[in-house]
Amino acid sequence: MKYVIGNWKAYKSFSEVQEWLNTFTAHDLASIPQSLKVILCPPAPFLHMCAEKLHQYNISIGSQDISQFEIGPVTGEVTGTQLDGLAEYVIIGHSERRQYFHENDEVLSAKVRSALHHGLKVIFCIDGASDFIPEGVTMVVYEPIDAIGTGRNATVDSVMQMKSQLTHLPHCLYIYGGSVDSSNVTMYMQHDSIDGVLPGTAALNPQEFYELIQESLIS
Repeated sequence: MKYVIGNWKAYKSFSEVQEWLNTFTAHDLASIPQSLKVILCPPAPFLHMCAEKLHQYNISIGSQDISQFEIGPVTGEVTGTQLDGLAEYVIIGHSERRQYFHENDEVLSAKVRSALHHGLKVIFCIDGASDFIPEGVTMVVYEPIDAIGTGRNATVDSVMQMKSQLTHLPHCLYIYGGSVDSSNVTMYMQHDSIDGVLPGTAALNPQEFYELIQESLIS
């Protein structure tokens, strides 16, 4: 099984999501094989819309975040209970959450525990071998800071060098994220020791995201 995880980040309005979904679903999505798991992670307000439109295809929905708190008086948070039935996966530890919201190991561990408690599969992001990975994580994304949104994707050799430093990875899927697009995705997906990719910018354009998926099928 290989993985393509599209992260929209905090982009798109309601009408733009409708347009994206209409364009994307005009393609032959039914031909995506079971051997490729496509996961789309839209902003929280659009989880239901995307789930409704894509549920008939081999495409799963992921949340971009989860609250460290359970359901209750925590205004603005999206809890695990509220994600039940909407998402199958959740991204935790993305570099932007660490940088702009100052999420530390304690917060990230609490989020992982909440996700696992609510049956969500964790997509845990790291920037280096020294980053703490909480217990229970089974999918790790290596996203080097200098490759995110810069167009300077990491080489396969550097991605594999990072993997060699992660001694706990025998039990984890290993994903690469950082300026992945349809022109370079094949070199990652062809490598036996890389389990998938997490594109950001490339997922915002429905045609580019579909082409990326198609290129991911080339072995």
